[in-house]
Amino acid sequence: MKRNLRACAWALVLIAGASLAACDDNAGPKPGPAELALVTHELDGVLNLPARQLQDNLKRAAADHRIYAEEMVITGPPGTTPVDWWVYRKGLLRVAGVDTYYRGYFDLTPKGEAFVNGAQPRWLASTFQGQPQLVCAGEGGFTSCRVTAVATVKLTPEGAALFDSASIAPQRFTAALASGPSGWSASELQITGDADPWLTVRTALFGDHDAIDKAHYDWAVRMNRRGR
Repeated sequence: MKRNLRACAWALVLIAGASLAACDDNAGPKPGPAELALVTHELDGVLNLPARQLQDNLKRAAADHRIYAEEMVITGPPGTTPVDWWVYRKGLLRVAGVDTYYRGYFDLTPKGEAFVNGAQPRWLASTFQGQPQLVCAGEGGFTSCRVTAVATVKLTPEGAALFDSASIAPQRFTAALASGPSGWSASELQITGDADPWLTVRTALFGDHDAIDKAHYDWAVRMNRRGR
């Protein structure tokens, strides 16, 4: 059995559009482009986390039709990042009133309602840069692979409608790709490098810490003047 498993292990580099070399008749199925797309889909889930956070936070805040500035945030390793200025600038909110504590609050515009009630936002999408490297082994009709790759990240049409640009360095990562009774699945995604992916995305979309602080402060000053 061990000898058969050793004979069935291979290291492969996927060539786009080409089939992968078979090991033997007992080897599991071979991953092709459709299966490898599960890996970039997994990466996209990580990259779009700030967008999903914003959607979820706005949905909760809008339940009573009183959205306060401090509720318009996204949260990652550096802590909480205010994006109230950006949400208002993009037309997702309108000024709705002042509460008994003289705090101004907002409500969703039709555009904001569409964002909150729509599908999970997908502002960024990744594609393989070059050929992903696979190390796979097959047993019992199933296959498990370790994928090592570099991906290019770009704005989707949905993201391009909200952002003029987003400069994100290619992402190096590893992931597991395996076949099973229910089909193929990707898991164990690990992005390598020193930069945290959440922080990378936040900076690319909204700016660095200083830029965000200034935008938030300037917007708050304008809102206060408007309320006088």
